[in-house]
Order: sequence, then structure tokens, then C-alpha cells
Amino acid sequence: MEDLNAKEVYDAKKKEREEGRLKVTESNKKKKSSLSMFRWIFWLVVLALVVFGIYFLAKMGAPSGEDFSVDAPIEGREHVGNGVAVSYQTNPPTSGSHYSSTMNLGFYDVGELVDDRNVVHNLEHGHVWITYKPNVSTEVKEELKQFDKGVVIISARSENDKDIGLSAWGRVDSFDVPEDGVLDTKRIEEFIKRYQNRGPESGVPSSHR
Repeated sequence: MEDLNAKEVYDAKKKEREEGRLKVTESNKKKKSSLSMFRWIFWLVVLALVVFGIYFLAKMGAPSGEDFSVDAPIEGREHVGNGVAVSYQTNPPTSGSHYSSTMNLGFYDVGELVDDRNVVHNLEHGHVWITYKPNVSTEVKEELKQFDKGVVIISARSENDKDIGLSAWGRVDSFDVPEDGVLDTKRIEEFIKRYQNRGPESGVPSSHR
């Protein structure tokens, strides 16, 4: 009888231990499942933040104002020898025959020689050309210097029809500085955002002066 009771007690304890192990195993499974779910949620949140960040940065960098520029017909892209005369259909030029060498990027003051036939090659490389009439005010020139970055050339050009000319490959805009002397820098900034690096040879390494 005592042996039977001892066996029952042993079996009962054994069952209790097994049930305890099962509870621990089940608890561990639930913890792992919760941890796995937490990790999934964490990475989904991270992914959402990354996507939102990329979208936000793209939105911030995208042009938002009115586009005043117009399409210009592509006039070719042949190289010509130094001194060969070339006429362009737009003022300032946006494409056409040009010299084999480009101008260094940067700001050029009045009196510094910048040849259309060199800069058209820059436009082919996706650069943006800002031209200004030599008689614009010193304040306007100083404002233009803020765009001396990226793939931009800024130079005086007496042949301009208007005070400011904006050129990219196959795209042109021009406007006068108003009587109050305040330059429309947003118009220039928007043009650069829209049309930089859109030439047929964009991505060619460029030097800055």
C-alpha cells in the first residue's frame, strides 16, 4: 500500500514537472512570438520613416513655382574648329555646333571672355548657363553669385535681349530686372532644379574655375 502511494506521489510530481515544463515552453514561445512581432513592427516603422524621408527630401528639392522657360529646337551637337562662326536660333544659345572644349564652371565678371561656342558644349554636358547684361547693377551681380555652385556657369553677355538669360540643353528663359532692382532669384533657382543634368552627355566630370 505504501509502495502504491509512493508511486502515485511520484507520478503526480512527475506530471506536475512536465506540466511546468510545458508552461515554460509555451511561455517562451509566446515571448519569442511577441519579440518577433515587435521586430517586424520596428522594421516596418523604420522602413516607413525612410520612405517618408526620401519623399520629403525629393519634395523639398523639387521645383514648385511656375516654369517660365520654353522649349528650344535642338540645333545639333557637332564640334567645330576654333574660330569657325556659328549662328544660334535662340538668345542665349541652348544647343548647336560648338567647340570641343568647355568653359570651367563658376562666376565670370564683366570683361572676362566667355565664348558661346564653348558654353554650348557645357550645356551638352547638362550644365546651366546664367547670363547677365554687363550693365546690370552690382547688387544683381552679387545676387547671381549665390548660384556659383553645382553645374552652373554665370557670365556677362552683351548680346542678351534681356537683362538675365537662362540656358540649358534645349531650354531657354530670359527676363529683365524690374525697376525696383530686385532680382527674381526663385525663377533662376527653379530653372536650375528643373533643367540641370539634362544634356545628352550629362555626368561628364567638370572643372570649377
